[in-house]
Amino acid sequence: MTKAPKKPVNASEQGADGSAAVGQADADYDAHKLNPKGARLSCGSYRVQGDFHFVSSDYERIRKRSDGGWICNACWKPASTENNRPECHTCSDWNGCGADCTLSRVFCSECGTSLAVG
Repeated sequence: MTKAPKKPVNASEQGADGSAAVGQADADYDAHKLNPKGARLSCGSYRVQGDFHFVSSDYERIRKRSDGGWICNACWKPASTENNRPECHTCSDWNGCGADCTLSRVFCSECGTSLAVG
């Protein structure tokens, strides 16, 4: 018995890198469906933490314009952050650890959702 060939993936369903998985992740993200494990998108990636997700753009990150930002999962508005934790050893002695080690809280002023970090 021969297997039927796989259905070709429509170009509109593919991500920029040609991956159908990335294309599906883009479609899910556009429909406000988040993968709890996070996902690679055609233009960057996101990771979920509690009621928020952190999304970053490869374009912005590579050009050192932005490392990304927090988005509220409830209303999909940009979230605000508080940085009240002390710097880690690497940050205090050298030039940054690459993580937001002082992050203490992520909150949404639109809907009131809040997440304590650390």
